[in-house]
Amino acid sequence: MVFDPPFLQVSFDPTGDPNRPWVTNTPHEFNGGYMRIVVPSRFRTDFTSHPRWLANALVLLVPFLWVWPGLVWVLAAVSMFALLIRDPLGRHQRAAMFHDSGYSDQYAPRHVVDAAYRRIMELDHVNPVRILLHFWAVRLFGGIAWRRNKNR
Repeated sequence: MVFDPPFLQVSFDPTGDPNRPWVTNTPHEFNGGYMRIVVPSRFRTDFTSHPRWLANALVLLVPFLWVWPGLVWVLAAVSMFALLIRDPLGRHQRAAMFHDSGYSDQYAPRHVVDAAYRRIMELDHVNPVRILLHFWAVRLFGGIAWRRNKNR
């Protein structure tokens, strides 16, 4: 058994926290051999583990890249990166839920939680490019959220 239950069992409830409108209906468990993660029932998530400000900043940056002639490839790369990490729907949802739980509860070191995030995306057959983008977004910028949650 890797996942229990095998499918996400969540409901949409924006009344509690509009930034995390999805709520788990039952406990969800990941048993990856080296780590067992349990997300409790009624855990709130937004299904995006990357820093929200990063994707928003990239989207706002796109119009300014047209100012520099010859850098259309930069525009394309920034646009693709922003769209890939900003989308809360997709195969990465389960990984994001477990990752949010790990950052919230901090039951393991940050690098282990991030590694589990990457492994769960691999098990859920997320596109390898998206896996790399999500993983490096949380590795490079997730420390801010980690420290904020540690101080709660």
